[in-house]
Amino acid sequence: DRTMTLRQPATALLIAALFLLTAPAPAPARVIELQRHENREFHFAFQYPASWRLNPDAGGDLRARTIAPAGGPEAQCSVIVKRFPHAAGARQEEIDQVFLATPTTDEVREMLGAEVPDLEVLTVTTASLHSRPAHQAALRYTVVTPVGPARAYGRVVMTATPGLTWTISCSGQGTTAEEAERNFAFWGLEIDALVASFRFTPAAPQPAPAAAPATTPDKK
Repeated sequence: DRTMTLRQPATALLIAALFLLTAPAPAPARVIELQRHENREFHFAFQYPASWRLNPDAGGDLRARTIAPAGGPEAQCSVIVKRFPHAAGARQEEIDQVFLATPTTDEVREMLGAEVPDLEVLTVTTASLHSRPAHQAALRYTVVTPVGPARAYGRVVMTATPGLTWTISCSGQGTTAEEAERNFAFWGLEIDALVASFRFTPAAPQPAPAAAPATTPDKK
């Protein structure tokens, strides 16, 4: 049928046009508003989501913690800085060489396992934290919360400077491992932005000692 053959392209174009008109528009990209936090004692700074709560002095080696808004997917990021005075004289070049090599999952578990007994190290890679080579690992473990144990899924980025070790730990939490991983993925853009924004800041220059007043011999 010649009439049928001629009309098919027009019909196909009409169907395509109707599909484009009724197809759902792509979801707009989430806009992340960030705030800056600076620690002048250890000389670091980072940006965190403006909607998250900041605890700038969480106690002990935990130098800052940010927590996702209540009522939504549970997540948090922490900056942990530990002092090792016996290593204060180490050369930064030698430290960097250690972090340029990828550790094994067993080595990461040994480093972190004392604090997290049921730690499961999923992957390990090399990365960077601002200007320093770093180790990065994806983890699964259990955390203690005010309402009882919860499952956590997240990643840590670790490096060192003379006399100090640095860890940024970000995780999603939930009643199951699957929920924890979903919550971590939900906040993935915010977590990536926080880690990427981390900076080692220069120490403030020490004021020069005041010059002694000039003196002249007493005249007699």
